[in-house]
Amino acid sequence: MKHNWPIAVRVLAVLAAACFVASFALALLLPSSLSLAGMIARIDHMGLVEVQDIVRGYVGEWVWVGLVIPILERPDWLMPLLLGIVLAGAAVSIASRRARGVVGRR
Repeated sequence: MKHNWPIAVRVLAVLAAACFVASFALALLLPSSLSLAGMIARIDHMGLVEVQDIVRGYVGEWVWVGLVIPILERPDWLMPLLLGIVLAGAAVSIASRRARGVVGRR
C-alpha cells in the first residue's frame, strides 16, 4: 500500500530526524555537564549577552528569569531532542489525519 503523504509530513520527518541526530551528537561529543548556556557561550559569548539585553529590554525581566534561564540551565542536547519530538509528533498527526480522510482528498 503506497501513501502519497503531503510534502509537509516529509519535511517535518526529515527535520525531526536531523534534530534527533544533532541531539545524539551533542550528547556524545560534548561533556555531559555542559549546559545549553555553556554551549552557546562557547560559540558566541557576546551573542548570549545581546539576547539577554534584548529579552530584558523588550519583553521583561520576568521572562529572562522565569523562562529563558531555566531553559539555558538544561543540558545542551535536550533542546534538539525536544524539538525533534515536537516535529515528529506534528508529522505523525498530519499523516494520521490524512490517512483517516480528514484532510481534503486528491
